[in-house]
Amino acid sequence: MNFDCYVDIITERMVMRPFELTDAKNVFYNWASDYDTMRMLGCKPYASIYESQQKLNQKIINSQNGKSLRWCIDFGKYNCVGYVSFFAIDDDSCYITYCVAPNMRRKGIATEAVGAAMDFLIRHCGYSMIIAESYSDNIPSRNLLKKIGFTEESAYDLSRNEIRLVMKKEDYICSVEYDVKYLRKEQKNEGNQ
Repeated sequence: MNFDCYVDIITERMVMRPFELTDAKNVFYNWASDYDTMRMLGCKPYASIYESQQKLNQKIINSQNGKSLRWCIDFGKYNCVGYVSFFAIDDDSCYITYCVAPNMRRKGIATEAVGAAMDFLIRHCGYSMIIAESYSDNIPSRNLLKKIGFTEESAYDLSRNEIRLVMKKEDYICSVEYDVKYLRKEQKNEGNQ
């Protein structure tokens, strides 16, 4: 299943919007150059803004092609402090990743963003199961996912020390109010050509 849900999600404190190439500098400085953050995402830190631009461009193309759904998180006056991404597994289930800049953590940003994005996927895109993975030592991420309805399965990749978490539609707990602004196809293709 491809994602055909191109929207802005707006909460009281943030706007989640599609990425733009102009976000590459903020992506690099806010989290992609941080060793610990990228380790938790299973990636190496980016070495330069140029690398950030190249990888972000590919992610934008994948989103436009419906292979993934990615939102950049703008929090108040701070642009691109994190992201929430989904990748379809099949017609009923998808995989989630998310990240918040180290200096913006412990403000409820991830809980709000992940909660609103998941609610949108369940209600408007028809997914009934969402899967996440977390390193066993990433306690804050595991706690956030459990707080909104995920349950842990046993460690399934002991070589990488990962824990798999699964959330089924009937277990989801949404406490985030949000609005959705649907974007026209022409808007989503502007600026990324």
